[in-house]
Amino acid sequence: MRSRHIVGGGPRLLGWHTVTRSKTESFTTVRYPSMALISFLRPERNRAGIRQRRSLQRWRRCVRLQRRSVRLRQPDENRNNGGKKAMTTYFHVDRRARFVAGQAVDLSKLDLAAAPDLEEHCNYLFPDGVSAHGQQYLNLDVKSGNGEAATELIFEYVRRAHFPTRPSRFTATCAWRDLGEAIAWRARAGAPNAKIWCLDAAEGFVANMSLLNVSTSTLRASEFAHAYWAGAQGPVISGLHLPCWEVLLSGQITVLEEV
Repeated sequence: MRSRHIVGGGPRLLGWHTVTRSKTESFTTVRYPSMALISFLRPERNRAGIRQRRSLQRWRRCVRLQRRSVRLRQPDENRNNGGKKAMTTYFHVDRRARFVAGQAVDLSKLDLAAAPDLEEHCNYLFPDGVSAHGQQYLNLDVKSGNGEAATELIFEYVRRAHFPTRPSRFTATCAWRDLGEAIAWRARAGAPNAKIWCLDAAEGFVANMSLLNVSTSTLRASEFAHAYWAGAQGPVISGLHLPCWEVLLSGQITVLEEV
């Protein structure tokens, strides 16, 4: 029996019409774009149309990536997939141009051949190596910058003492659950030209990055660190930025494509 196409009625608005397709005795319902939507997706070839097409291409790509992005589940909520943890898509702002498509993100050893005692100590702390984030901060002067290295050190030892099951920031890759969050962070970090990569990873820990702050009293800094590793929002006080939820990725990580 030939297929019969019955197009749903209604005005030609910017949207989709329902189409019922009959083949023998089985019926399926599919959705086709209305003529107005087709006209919108295929504008005339002029300057405005070219800009519109490019904007649509970016929009489609973002939608496609967002559909692949699933909100992170805590470790005990991961679905059982033959004993393997389900892979999830995240977004990474590559401010130092370290990633390429198809890359497997691995840990590496610091080059400390000139200081054998430091090499031994680093291997004791991180026997499997460190991430690019760890490479960046472990060799910095503790007082450098705005205190980022000191913050990393303090938070690492709070983690070791009280939250040993959490992934170390020195061995993790920082990412975002949502493309919009990654774009916002790129602007906040002052790196508008940094590439945003789509990452595939199985393990992640969500924490409030706004708590990475030791420019306060010792007791308050301790409170921030404990709240960070607990995955909590932390105290609501004047001077503290609004929650900014980052993801610390560990385990198997693959760079998929540039957004």
